[in-house]
Order: sequence, then structure tokens, then C-alpha cells
Amino acid sequence: MLTIIGFVIISGVAAWVGMLASSAAVTLLLKDREDLGQLVLVTLGSVFGFIPIFIYGAWIGLQIKGL
Repeated sequence: MLTIIGFVIISGVAAWVGMLASSAAVTLLLKDREDLGQLVLVTLGSVFGFIPIFIYGAWIGLQIKGL
């Protein structure tokens, strides 16, 4: 139970930090092109949203390797 709660917390923080980093990069690099900046921000935000899937997959991989 505590492992799953830890995964949820770590995944949420990782996705949040990823979204902050992508929004900062878009703001600094594409501040004059708002339409392109929104497109890039949505794309990068979606990519960082997959971090919990990779964390969970790695954990499952370690569990299967142990069998």
C-alpha cells in the first residue's frame, strides 16, 4: 500500500515539475509566437504526463525479474 502511495506522490511531483520546466522553456524561447508556444507546451506537457507510466513499468519489471 505504501509503495503505491509513494508512486502516486512521486509521479505527481515529476509530472508537475515537467510541466513547469516545459512552460518555462516555451515562455523563454517562444514568447513572441503565442500560437506555436501553446502547441509546443501541450505536446511537452503530454510527454511529461507519461512519466508515471514509465515509473510503474520499471517497478513491475523489477517484480517480474525477481520471480
